[in-house]
Amino acid sequence: MCTYKKYVCLISLVFLLGLLGMVDNASALAVRKGPYLIYPNNNAQMTVLWQLDSTSTCTLAWGLDTSYSTGSANTTEYGSDHQHKYTITGLTPGTKYYYLVTAGAI
Repeated sequence: MCTYKKYVCLISLVFLLGLLGMVDNASALAVRKGPYLIYPNNNAQMTVLWQLDSTSTCTLAWGLDTSYSTGSANTTEYGSDHQHKYTITGLTPGTKYYYLVTAGAI
């Protein structure tokens, strides 16, 4: 299992979104890039992207605290270089959110 934690704060005009995720380097899976955020030009959405060094399914969970209880989604890689992405929708502008990316067996 590989998890990634990272605290990020983005401000786009009056839009503020904080997120948290985590990486455990003891795992056989390694994160090649990310996770990083892309603002999709919608104050109620945020896209999370990351790349692993090998094939794996992943789970992205998010919430208002580190229980990540607001939502979750499973992702599969796209392209030929182990990339993953998911757009979280239904976010409230000005609210701090946390996220957790988990790759491999849970």
